[in-house]
Amino acid sequence: MKKKIILLFIICCFYLVAQNNTDKTDTSFAFGADFAYYPKSDKIPGSSHFAPISGPFNGLEFRVVPSYAYTIFTPFSSNSLVSGNNVKIKTALELSPVSLCPSVSVSFTPIAFLVVTTGVKIGSGWTFTPMNIDGMGSYDSLTHSYDALSPFSSLYHSIWFEGLFQFDLAALIPGEWNHVVFAASYKPFYEGITKGGENGNPWLWQGAGENANAWQYYSNIILAYQMPLVVQTVGVQTELESFYNTDCFASQYASWNPTFTTISINPLVNLQFSKNQNLIIQLGFSSRRSFTESSSSAENDLEKVYESREWYFKRLALSYSFSF
Repeated sequence: MKKKIILLFIICCFYLVAQNNTDKTDTSFAFGADFAYYPKSDKIPGSSHFAPISGPFNGLEFRVVPSYAYTIFTPFSSNSLVSGNNVKIKTALELSPVSLCPSVSVSFTPIAFLVVTTGVKIGSGWTFTPMNIDGMGSYDSLTHSYDALSPFSSLYHSIWFEGLFQFDLAALIPGEWNHVVFAASYKPFYEGITKGGENGNPWLWQGAGENANAWQYYSNIILAYQMPLVVQTVGVQTELESFYNTDCFASQYASWNPTFTTISINPLVNLQFSKNQNLIIQLGFSSRRSFTESSSSAENDLEKVYESREWYFKRLALSYSFSF
């Protein structure tokens, strides 16, 4: 708790500095829509391997995210490294067929290649009856399944801190065809629900289970090439995510390996139709836990015994954004 207070105090200081150095402010509205298609890929027990697609359909995901951002420009000098410094306050509302989740974040850019951000979000979920998908649920170890939680009987909440390093070759070698872009971020974040996740009990959010009230980390690395064309960016994204320690889950799930690191490798293309309109197309190849042959018949993965890593084709994702 003390660390959270200190970090919030630092953010307030950044905001006060921004107010005292304001040369210009800006506001922007944006609308985002994300869609993902998941083919079926049956799990295969045993050592590390690739699991092929075993069926045409395993699920769909859709959400819309309207947002508003207020930017305060805080240039330290006319030097290109610090002339674009700013503080950005952003609010957003994530709405999907199974959940509602507003958020607010504050980011500070002290130098051109570094951005630090903190934020919080809170929401709740419900059951989408046409596809029988639960927005929020609590795991029942007796039935080996998730019991749906009624809307707002429990609240999902998350707080995060993130550092982003970014570099563009064109900053050293100017030219519209010299944009080789590298970005890497690290984000510690806490996720939890107010009811149903006590004592390390797993829970479900937006149809995805195997969550716990705990601190996790997410790391994102992108290497891409940008062009002055409609096909504006082509690149590869690598994602890593895991819980920090095993104790966040009840001891009965230790053999499931709570600290397994999920790795995703995602080729992507960004189509820029105009200055304010983009469509990102992404293929997702990811890894998941592979379990022992002897435990593979258990009713839920949480009851199985971890053995190795399994790779599979996870999804086709589309992300559209329009700003104004």
